Amino acid sequence: MADELLARRVYDRMVELLPDSGIKNFTKNEEKLNVRFTVNGDDIPMDFIMRVIPNSQLISLLSFMPFDFKSDRMMEGAIAVTAINDNILNGSFCLDMSDGTTYFNVYNSYIGTELSVELLRYLIGISVNTVDDYNDRLLALNKSIISIEDFLKWINENNE
Repeated sequence: MADELLARRVYDRMVELLPDSGIKNFTKNEEKLNVRFTVNGDDIPMDFIMRVIPNSQLISLLSFMPFDFKSDRMMEGAIAVTAINDNILNGSFCLDMSDGTTYFNVYNSYIGTELSVELLRYLIGISVNTVDDYNDRLLALNKSIISIEDFLKWINENNE
């Protein structure tokens, strides 16, 4: 019960601080303790779900790619996601090999802390920048516009 009450307080604080964190338009789901919002990136609009997870005492920010990897591109997708994750500091991309669903996720514990505007700005900023950096390349890989070799070369060039 204490976890639920703390989670509700964290959720209410998150909703209160989102406008000051740069997110003005969002949809609340108070039952699921999450909010949804969209950010327009350089090329592909990015949808995000920010949620409070009571039993883990975490805040999670997820962004599902607006495409699923095709079965014949799944192995290239897995290699690409691994290469990306090897080159980012916070968060990770995940690829569900059963259906090609790909998403970015970052977590932060709220144990013993007061949720702040700075933390929300950081979580949102790192998520938006990371997804925006890679979503178009992952889409191009999925559509066979670029090869896995070109993708890996681009990763290496941009992370030297």
